Amino acid sequence: MKGINTSCLIDNLPRRSTVATISQIETRYQIVTQYFARWESYLDQLAYISYTSQALTTTTILIRS
Repeated sequence: MKGINTSCLIDNLPRRSTVATISQIETRYQIVTQYFARWESYLDQLAYISYTSQALTTTTILIRS
């Protein structure tokens, strides 16, 4: 083992794989973030529709009585 410089091999490999792993994690994080943002928007719309329908129901009841 004396003639081989192992530190050079060991030093170079983890950096490349770490950069690739970080890149994959960032990509997945962005996809998950976009997914949750869509759901949040969808739930906001549902809440607004629910609120609006309750307001209309209340208004209708008040008008009838």
